[in-house]
Amino acid sequence: MKFFVSGKFEDRLNIRNLQNELRTRGHEIVEDWTYHEYTDKGYPVDYAVDDIWGCRKADMYVGRFVADYNYKGALVELGVCLGQAIPCFIIGHAIDSCIFIHHPLIKQFD
Repeated sequence: MKFFVSGKFEDRLNIRNLQNELRTRGHEIVEDWTYHEYTDKGYPVDYAVDDIWGCRKADMYVGRFVADYNYKGALVELGVCLGQAIPCFIIGHAIDSCIFIHHPLIKQFD
């Protein structure tokens, strides 16, 4: 199965561990954004294009929302996957105030 794993850039080491666990179980990570680099000019445009492409190619979205971060890109990625009718697993409760957490394609875990 092809996964897109999302979360906050500051949590990227935990995201990498989650991706590695999925790989050891025989799954594919369609886009690994955890190695992106922020520069004084911001993020390159390619990152946004690649991340959206990864969402569209995925069979499953996994979002790690466990801390009180200002999630931005991860919510866009979640929206892309929901728009493509891709099932979504949400880990954590940091975005419980978002109406889309109740969408039938989402399954939430602690």
